[in-house]
Amino acid sequence: MPLPLIPIALVGATGVIGYFILDSQTGKLEQIAEDALEDGQEFLEMTIAELESIVGNLGASLLEVLEGAGVAVLKGVQNTWEYVADQVAERRVPAVAVAWAMLIYAITAVTIYNRVKKA
Repeated sequence: MPLPLIPIALVGATGVIGYFILDSQTGKLEQIAEDALEDGQEFLEMTIAELESIVGNLGASLLEVLEGAGVAVLKGVQNTWEYVADQVAERRVPAVAVAWAMLIYAITAVTIYNRVKKA
């Protein structure tokens, strides 16, 4: 509904310019130009108000989408964590031991790499 207002605004602006050209040929420029200007101003004010409401509604909708996406990501991370915790629950001690061993191996590898690189 709001998108057709843009072509209507362009036609309205063209109509105002047309009134000025037509009336300049007949010599009645001032009176009709003032009427056209008043009509054009009313139309443009209405069009600007419509565009402001469209932009405001679009911004609010976009904000709702972003908030919903953030909540969805957090819920997904939480569900993933719960699933992994449930899968590892009966093997928690070996899993923690393996995680610490991998961390120590990684730190050792980085340290050796940096020492060889500096040498």
